[in-house]
Amino acid sequence: MPVALITGCSSGIGLATALHFARERYDVWAGVRDPAGATELRESLERDRLPIRLVQLDVNDTASVDGGVGEVFAKAGAIDVLVNNAGIGGGGPIEEVPVDVSSIGGRVAIAGHGHYCAVKHALEAASEALAQEVQGFGIRVAIVEPGVVVTPIFQKARRFADPASPYAEHVRRLLLFYQVQMKLASQPADAARVIFDAVTTREPRLRWLVGEDARRLDAGRRRMSDEEFIAGARPMPDADYLAQMKQRFGFDWQ
Repeated sequence: MPVALITGCSSGIGLATALHFARERYDVWAGVRDPAGATELRESLERDRLPIRLVQLDVNDTASVDGGVGEVFAKAGAIDVLVNNAGIGGGGPIEEVPVDVSSIGGRVAIAGHGHYCAVKHALEAASEALAQEVQGFGIRVAIVEPGVVVTPIFQKARRFADPASPYAEHVRRLLLFYQVQMKLASQPADAARVIFDAVTTREPRLRWLVGEDARRLDAGRRRMSDEEFIAGARPMPDADYLAQMKQRFGFDWQ
């Protein structure tokens, strides 16, 4: 039975992915920062009776990572699949977000969300380099890029919005973007299926989009020059902004 270690399994995409892999007969180790607080995961395990084991693993703590990975190796003997899912969300202008706060955000950077997109861009670059470095060992790397997914990340997100900020309009528009984008939002199970496909496919590729919104954003951004994309962030009435998003990406949010 192949062994899968999945981080950030307390809720959302991580939880859905752990359940999906377990149903596909994987030996799943669900990494959580606080096992005592992973109530949604525990309830799912009791309800579905799936072979999932919890392992304490805080990706922000090197000792915790070493301990969690060491525990899986000691008890399972190997890790065949690693899903790096753990993370936090948040919004705010570049100047106003503290350095210590960390999708499709790895492809399309959005005003008011720069720090989050920067982290995703960096992760994509690191993953692309890693894919080249480890291919000689028979290890594949896949980057899964969801659009908006309905998860608790929105409730947990750290937001930095000062109404008096000169960037307040960008933050307000970002919140409007997420509000209307929920019309095309994916569910955690959608992301879990794509992650599983990326792991098991016989035709490997580096990047995997999740959701119709992610596909539209990616395709629309590719059609634009950098200058066109940047100019679209200028101040404008909401009606003009919504019309622009329809023209650029096909989002009919009226």
